[in-house]
Amino acid sequence: MHRTIFLLCLLVAGVRASLHAQSEPVAKPWTLTADLGLVSTAGNTNVTTVNVREGFTWLEDGWGITQTFNLVYSENEGETSANLWTAGLRGERRLGGKWRAYGLVTFNRNPFSGVDRRFEETVGVLVRPIDTARDSLEFDIGASLAQQWVPDTNERLDFGSARLAAGYRHFFKEKAYVLATALLLPNLHHAKDLRFAGEVALGAPLINHFALKVSYQFLYDNVPDGDADTGKIDRFLTASVQVRF
Repeated sequence: MHRTIFLLCLLVAGVRASLHAQSEPVAKPWTLTADLGLVSTAGNTNVTTVNVREGFTWLEDGWGITQTFNLVYSENEGETSANLWTAGLRGERRLGGKWRAYGLVTFNRNPFSGVDRRFEETVGVLVRPIDTARDSLEFDIGASLAQQWVPDTNERLDFGSARLAAGYRHFFKEKAYVLATALLLPNLHHAKDLRFAGEVALGAPLINHFALKVSYQFLYDNVPDGDADTGKIDRFLTASVQVRF
């Protein structure tokens, strides 16, 4: 009798533990986000602006992969007024504690700032002094090699750059966040040549996986290429619907 009661207690305990484990959400190792913004006017003024952004991140067992894509394209009276493409693929490895080593490959296109296309390969280290579910603060330092082609002439420029970057994200609640990033790329061969990029973004939840995102980006490119527009600051204010999984 006592043995039967003991076995029943073990069975009940096992069932309760199984139900408790099933009720706890399993943290997935990946996240996927996609943004889409569109502005179109017709009549006295014909303007079309498209903003597309996508990002995928996978983190597991100290390894990580991040893939990004961003497009800002605009036409005014049938003439292209903005044509900015950026894409990147980064792999990282946790070194221990808050430190990580990474390798990064990027592609850029912005003819209006003198960049027909540019490929860049970067290696570096980053540290996350704050890395929680609600707050993330990151600094990284690295070095890169760039291959850039100039519009019209197709002249190729090869140069090395240092890389200094910082980023902070705070979640007020799920899908409600503020994001700030800054990137500095000084040319290692010409002290006066400098690239800088930054972004401030706000996200607010709508329904389910959807959110509203407002972003302000600014880009500065002073790589010498003989283009009169080089050295100007490009600014982009976009509003888009974001889906996140």
